[in-house]
Amino acid sequence: MPAPASVMLGLALSAVGAGLVLRRGEGTRAAALAGLVPAVLASVVFGAPAIAPLALFVLGSGGLTRWG
Repeated sequence: MPAPASVMLGLALSAVGAGLVLRRGEGTRAAALAGLVPAVLASVVFGAPAIAPLALFVLGSGGLTRWG
């Protein structure tokens, strides 16, 4: 089990990420929730470092979609 501070940081980053998706109009509420659930689970099980690969995938795929 990761340290509580790592879990809290991961949860906060997950919430910020979902909020950015909604604010920028890159997805619906359902899509933001669908992304938030695995991010929260990863944060609880692995801590904040688990958010980096998820964020890279989401931001990278979004950027490539806009670019291409």
